Amino acid sequence: MRLADVLSSPSLPPLRLAGAAATRDVGSVALVDRSAEIASQRADAIVILTRQASSDLTGFRLDVAVRVACDAGLAALVLVGAAEPPSTALRLAERGGLALLTLHPGAAPGALLLQLDRALHPDAETILARLGDVVVALDHHHEATALELAAAATIALGAPLESSSIASRLVADAVARREAHDRADGERSARAVARLLDLLLVGGPVPGVATTELARRLGVAVDGSHRVIRFACGTAEAADRLVSIVQGVVRGEPGWLVGSVDLDVVAVRTAGAVSPVEHATRVAELVIERVGAGEAPLGVRAGIGGAYGGPDGVRASGAEAGLVLRGAGDRAVVVYDATGIRRVLAEWSATGSGARTLADALAPLAALDPVRARTAIETLQVYLDERGSLVAAGRALHLHPNAVAYRLARIRERLGSDLADPDERLMLQLACRAWLARPTGTVPP
Repeated sequence: MRLADVLSSPSLPPLRLAGAAATRDVGSVALVDRSAEIASQRADAIVILTRQASSDLTGFRLDVAVRVACDAGLAALVLVGAAEPPSTALRLAERGGLALLTLHPGAAPGALLLQLDRALHPDAETILARLGDVVVALDHHHEATALELAAAATIALGAPLESSSIASRLVADAVARREAHDRADGERSARAVARLLDLLLVGGPVPGVATTELARRLGVAVDGSHRVIRFACGTAEAADRLVSIVQGVVRGEPGWLVGSVDLDVVAVRTAGAVSPVEHATRVAELVIERVGAGEAPLGVRAGIGGAYGGPDGVRASGAEAGLVLRGAGDRAVVVYDATGIRRVLAEWSATGSGARTLADALAPLAALDPVRARTAIETLQVYLDERGSLVAAGRALHLHPNAVAYRLARIRERLGSDLADPDERLMLQLACRAWLARPTGTVPP
């Protein structure tokens, strides 16, 4: 279970999170009364220090304890006290992936231990009650998408869906019932396609949903070979028009799933064998020809991913199509080149854990409004690509070096990263490239 999900339990007393490791997985909780015991705890544990142990950790002693906790791989360290940990301890925790939590001095560490253990290991009565809440929540979301159903179930369960196979099956059955209703006239509605593409392409934000079983119920051969064409057109109205054009081009040819995702249009070709990239290229060219022949050309561009098998193949091909599409420039149709750093990023982004790792690295910048986020991340990428040269970065960004320095000061303040650390620089370079190449409007998992 992720730390953020554990801390969201309504039964817990207020805990102030002073680190940025809420995405860590947690498997156990322990109470220790001496800081020397920290090193012997489980790697995925939340370790609570008693009042006496917390009061002993002042100044450099806290820094040492944080280093030991990071080396031991702990998920979180809980201190009893009202004061926020000093900046040196916070930086060490950030760098080591440790969450620092502070418990109000009036609260009992022993009671917190029991409450956290209950959140991590609920008894049978609690589990049944939560599953009942999931059923009620699903019944109240008649028009919800797959993502919305998963979110409602997660809130009702009070834990990630992957922690309960029964809850996951309930969500899959609920989505399947929505699809069956939408397909009552024999054709998939636009809403049904959007839900299915949510599961097949995005995947990560719907943890625990039985995607393979659901897709099979909907008649999609998820075990076949998949290739994705992604068309960018810019607006929701243009996307609706483009869906009709793409459907017209592939009409009569089995194995196509066409729908809109965010402001793009996605066409997935599924076949028993690998479909030639030339065929996908021809489909994309025909679509663009028909768009150009219309009364109001849409300025459409297309990215084509590789062909991959199995349920994860759709996600991998879609990630590749999105990457080449964002770097297409003036080219109308671009085919993914399965070499170099783009392949690494596509494969990494196609996995839930990889996508979360990249997203977490830039989360403070990505939380800004879209324009400021893109400006900050583009500035950071150029600065890192130019090996930390303000002059070279200013030349590439058409800015005075002082302006670049000002931006970087704000970026450092938000990220809390050490840009002189080679490991952090590499992670941020990869994260910047992945973020800037992602499909417009998507939210990382």
